[in-house]
Amino acid sequence: MNETTRRYLEGRFADYYRKIDFTYPPEPHRREFAYIPWTDSDETIMVRHKSNHDLGNLETFLMEKPPQHMYYSAAYYNDPGRRGGMSKKEWQKADLIFDIDCDHLPDTDSDMSLKKALDHSKEHVIRLVELLEEDFNFNNITIVFSGNRGYHVHVRDNNITELESTEREEIAKYVKANGLDIPNLIRKSYRDGSITREVKIKGGWGKHLFNSFIDHLKTITTDQDNSPIEFLTNYDQIGEGRAKTIVNLVNNDEIDHTDPKNIAENVATRKTFIKYAAEKIDELSVEIDSPVTTDTHRLIRLPHSLHGGSGLMTTQIPKNQLKEFSPLDDAIPDRYTTQEITIESDQAQEIYLNGDNHTIQKGENKVTECVGIHLMTQNKAEKKPLI
Repeated sequence: MNETTRRYLEGRFADYYRKIDFTYPPEPHRREFAYIPWTDSDETIMVRHKSNHDLGNLETFLMEKPPQHMYYSAAYYNDPGRRGGMSKKEWQKADLIFDIDCDHLPDTDSDMSLKKALDHSKEHVIRLVELLEEDFNFNNITIVFSGNRGYHVHVRDNNITELESTEREEIAKYVKANGLDIPNLIRKSYRDGSITREVKIKGGWGKHLFNSFIDHLKTITTDQDNSPIEFLTNYDQIGEGRAKTIVNLVNNDEIDHTDPKNIAENVATRKTFIKYAAEKIDELSVEIDSPVTTDTHRLIRLPHSLHGGSGLMTTQIPKNQLKEFSPLDDAIPDRYTTQEITIESDQAQEIYLNGDNHTIQKGENKVTECVGIHLMTQNKAEKKPLI
């Protein structure tokens, strides 16, 4: 990034901060703040161990010294600005943070557009929030678009903020379904010399997979275009005889969401359930960045701040608006959409932003400012100097 580009971006970031209605995170006086300033160095320099008192009025700080990136701590401290080691800050508690980054999702690749990758990340966020509410009964949940390639989910329920890293790790393992023993979802009971079986549906993954399996069976047996027998025999160890047994059970209403025993007792449905669950768990579990969740001193992006690697806003999203939220449209500052600027690109490229696909030619281009800022913050273009 050359000097002209850096100065331009710093000035436009300052203009953004002059006009926003800023909201502090809860209990800001107990948080550590940190930021990465705009510098002419290729080296990234983070300024941290700052309390809210050290920064003074945060709105004034952001206007006068607009940072490239702005963070605050998930942790609450007695003395958040204290230097000399984290222990000297006197940790008290920390928000539980989940980070979902499209670059870490197993079914995204380098050829996928950013828009599609972010849509895929949002699917994981929706699943995560449902798990946190249903399985953990958390209700103080905040959803934030990170400003670049993913989302953060903050949980501030009083009964979890004092959890240690090892306890947070167990929550991370659960939402990722790490170590889940699928066959163990079938509970065996011994009585009078005989064995009875049932699916564990009182909570957790057994309940989710059981309900999904019942829906799956009802869907394939009512499919008018495909044979359920042929579909079921694709499962290992399920021949035509067992497939017919399953179809008959469904058609006779002998299996439903209320009875976990019939599924487990019948060898055909039991084996099919285990095979189905092993495949389905990847669609129901959530791929999070576990170190973020287990780190009780984590720095996280400040909502409403601009991301220095995209020019987009770190945006807090109401839960009821999450499905409709489109980061590459809704996280663009309005003031970057009203004028054009000239940039220089050393390669031809295409991006989606603000409702349109934009084709950038190698060399000089006149583009809407938000497109130029997005490319410049990613070091994919430079600002054309005014002569």
